[in-house]
Amino acid sequence: MPPPVSYALELLYLQASIWGLLCIGALLNATSPNPLLGPALMLAAASICGALAAAKAWLGHRIPRGSDRTRQAVIVVESVMACLGALLTLPAAIPEGGAIPALACLVGGGLSLRATIGLTKPPARQYFAPPGSEVTQANPTSQQDDRGSAPFWHLAPVVPVA
Repeated sequence: MPPPVSYALELLYLQASIWGLLCIGALLNATSPNPLLGPALMLAAASICGALAAAKAWLGHRIPRGSDRTRQAVIVVESVMACLGALLTLPAAIPEGGAIPALACLVGGGLSLRATIGLTKPPARQYFAPPGSEVTQANPTSQQDDRGSAPFWHLAPVVPVA
């Protein structure tokens, strides 16, 4: 598994764990005598966090299968998470907004953006491409020590160049 793919896999499981903990926290807060934002709103937040945790874990479970649809789904989900992280940092501009949650959102959004960019590059595209597709064909002019073409070098035999 190429490093960008393993990074995305680890990030998905990390995010699933964080969303799961937030779901548990929201449920505990909803059942407490004095909930932070009211029981109904806390239950809604717990539902959203639980759904995000399940979706992230499901995508992480599907990555090792190597489907291109999974790669595209992870790119979309992580792009949305990067945008969500950027939008949630806007309250940091307001002094009462809280810098610590905004910093967490900014860092999480940056990590999601890095995973998205990594999955669009050739090693990740090659990992998810079906055998025999254009993505897995060798570059006949590449050298074995050429870092940009090294993954392609190992997948298909070298075609002699005249």
